[in-house]
Amino acid sequence: MSAAAENEPDLSWYNPRDYVQQRNCKLDDWYVLLSHRDAFPNPYDYPSLEPDKLDPRELWKAYLDVALPSRYFSQKSRIGTAQSFPRLRTPLEDITPSVRYSDDGERIISVPEVDLFGARVLLLDASAPDEILKRSFSDALKTIRATRRPATRPRGKPTDNFQITEDQLASWAHYSVLAVLDLDLYCCKAICRDRLPHERLCEVVAFAHPGVDAKDWGRRARKKAQEAIKAIPFLLSQL
Repeated sequence: MSAAAENEPDLSWYNPRDYVQQRNCKLDDWYVLLSHRDAFPNPYDYPSLEPDKLDPRELWKAYLDVALPSRYFSQKSRIGTAQSFPRLRTPLEDITPSVRYSDDGERIISVPEVDLFGARVLLLDASAPDEILKRSFSDALKTIRATRRPATRPRGKPTDNFQITEDQLASWAHYSVLAVLDLDLYCCKAICRDRLPHERLCEVVAFAHPGVDAKDWGRRARKKAQEAIKAIPFLLSQL
């Protein structure tokens, strides 16, 4: 054990076997599990706790009960579906029935549909990948064409957007990003300590990969973990 390990916080809660099923995560699983980590430490995510009387150990235990991959997949196998997080938006939505303008041009919301001379107002999620937007637009267009006469199509070159790939999901699992995030969350937010050094992070998480450069592995693992957190909106748009 390294010298750094002797002064580290109690990691008795950590068991690498709890994270093995990362390799089985699909898009919806990654979205839910990463969202738990992005939201921590919001005590209102754990209704069994009293937000005003929180013990950090109880908060961490409640978090692990829902966020550990082993427990998540155990619950999923029982109920047959992933835990739900609020879907913030759809990739493309026709909001024409709820939009109108006041006399001074200010946008306000109204239930009655307004006459826009055949035009439609579409709310577009710019973070959604192009293929998702194209499919959503095609579906919306079929609905519009069924009830409206054809209107002029908008001009302009579409913007290429990022899309999560199977290779990226595999790389997150390879670096056990959920474990990396949990160790950093525990140290920095649950008990307010410094996070583990890169070398020690590698010893704890990547013990099964002998021969790697520990410091380099820890640095790359944390970079992958932050990549995964930043990808949450893209995961959402691909569900």
